[in-house]
Order: sequence, then structure tokens, then C-alpha cells
Amino acid sequence: MVRTNLFSFIASFHLRIMSGVHLLPYRSRYATFSARKMSSPEQKALKSHAIKVAARYYETDQSGVVHHTVYPMWFEMGRTELMRASGLVYRDMEEEGIFFVVVELHVKYHLPARYDEELELETTCTRGSRATQEHSYRLTRCRDGALLTEGSTVVACVGREGRARRIPSFVYEPIAGIST
Repeated sequence: MVRTNLFSFIASFHLRIMSGVHLLPYRSRYATFSARKMSSPEQKALKSHAIKVAARYYETDQSGVVHHTVYPMWFEMGRTELMRASGLVYRDMEEEGIFFVVVELHVKYHLPARYDEELELETTCTRGSRATQEHSYRLTRCRDGALLTEGSTVVACVGREGRARRIPSFVYEPIAGIST
């Protein structure tokens, strides 16, 4: 049990180094917000954002190929980092009762990702409505730029009770300038 937790910690630490995420737990660097508005000088409209990832050993099969179930987890990392780069912190939104759930997922595998390869995941917010956002993903190998995987997700905004709700303007405005 301890070995597994230590391994998970080390793998998480490695991933954070590769993606440029802060290594220590932190509270939001951005201004706090309410469900009515967000006032942050660091808030900026972004349509797309890229992160670096490296396939960890436990994410692969015996031949060193990344298992197909890992890609959706990387997609979630991409969405989270797109929001963070736009000046939004998902943890703060959860505290305000704003949650996003995946309602649709598509993945197309072109080439296998392999253990310890440096990869780049580009996440793009492609469409939005009053209660959903659609994102597309392109995973490429940094060494040669080869396209490994493409995908898309649709996430719906829900409240604490799990019912659909309108996406607050302070969320959709900084991500791709989506307007409802």
C-alpha cells in the first residue's frame, strides 16, 4: 500500500514537472470570485493551450505502449490547464457550486504513445452553449511532431445537486470568448 502511494506521488511529481504545473499545493493565485463575477487582472481569453506530458510506466502495457484508457485522463488535464491559463481555478469554481461533467467523449488513435516519450497535448475550446462546452484535443510526439491521438469532449455545467445549470459568464468569457 505504501509503495503504491509513493509510486503515485512520484508519477504525479514527474507529470507536474513535465507540464509546468506548480509542485506544491497552493490556493488560487488569482483573485477570488463569486458566482456573479470574477475580477482578476490575470484573466485572459484563451481558445487553446498546450501542455507537456510524459507517459509513465504504470500507464503502459508490457510492450511499453500507453493503454487506451489513459488518453481521457490526459484530456482532463488539458481542460483543467486551459482553464487555469485563462485565469480560472477549478477548485475555486467547485467551492462556488459550479461543476463540469463529461457527457460525450470521442478518441481516435493514430499512432501509439510509448513509455517516457515527451508529448504535447493541445486543448482547444471549439464551441460553447448556455450549459455546455466542447473541447478538441491533439496529442503529438515532441521529437518529430507526429500526430498520435485526436479527440473531443463535451462537458456540461451542473450545480451541487447535479442538475444542469447555465455556465456563468465569468467562466465562458475567458475561455475562447464564448458568448451565450
